[in-house]
Amino acid sequence: MYKHLSAPTLPEASQTVVARAEQIGDYELGDTLGVGAYAVVRLATHRKSAVKAAVKIIPKDSERGLAKSIQKELTIHRGLHHRNISKFLESKEEPECIYIFVEYAAAGELFDKIEPDRGIQEDLAHLYFLQLISGVVLQEEYSGDAVDIWSCGIILYVMMIGNTPWELPSADSEEFRLYQESRENPKHEPWNRLQGPVRKLLLGMLRINPTKRYSIKLILRDEWYN
Repeated sequence: MYKHLSAPTLPEASQTVVARAEQIGDYELGDTLGVGAYAVVRLATHRKSAVKAAVKIIPKDSERGLAKSIQKELTIHRGLHHRNISKFLESKEEPECIYIFVEYAAAGELFDKIEPDRGIQEDLAHLYFLQLISGVVLQEEYSGDAVDIWSCGIILYVMMIGNTPWELPSADSEEFRLYQESRENPKHEPWNRLQGPVRKLLLGMLRINPTKRYSIKLILRDEWYN
């Protein structure tokens, strides 16, 4: 869909292991919702309550070297409580796989709603961006890590343009070099499609120097945000 959003997917052998599972604990496993570099996400239904969940299945043959990252992910999930973040339900470990159950988002993924190279309507992007930022600011004392601001800026760009601005922010990327050469105020296509308050906000969030990048406080006071 997006030429810059491609990523390696789980090897076929590991996908076969994941596909064999039909039931884990109190859940029956159903359709595949997505496949990533080291995990598969499937639909799960609780046998007693019929409540649906999304289960991230990580084959153990793919998680070598990822143990700390997986544990960190579980710790973060357990501590997140917000209406715009899928609720952590439970996790299980079996001989072949690790299973992470979270609240099922029936409306699907944000990226599935974005038309390639066109994006979505600005008012809809505004709605999604408000929800995104409200999920980032979970505590009043949070000032906004510069990396989080950058990531949110990239997501806003994708919603507005329908593609990522560059593959990686490095000298190997022609798109990123052009951005640097423009002194972070590009006028070429597709940047010229961004106008007015949304452009001002986006460029503030994508400042290369993290000390000059917009903070959460600045975003919350921004004209386009409000």
